[in-house]
Amino acid sequence: MRRDIAQGAPRLEADDIVGDMAQRAARLGHDVPLVRIAYSHLQVYEAQRAAA
Repeated sequence: MRRDIAQGAPRLEADDIVGDMAQRAARLGHDVPLVRIAYSHLQVYEAQRAAA
């Protein structure tokens, strides 16, 4: 994803990678606050790119 951001890719795989990780952790009852924060930041980044 870092490479995608650096190259200005129109879409990241945030949902497929980080979002999936957060969902799996939630299903298993694990608290992963840093993953959730990273996912939130990536969602904001993607929304800003889509609006531009």
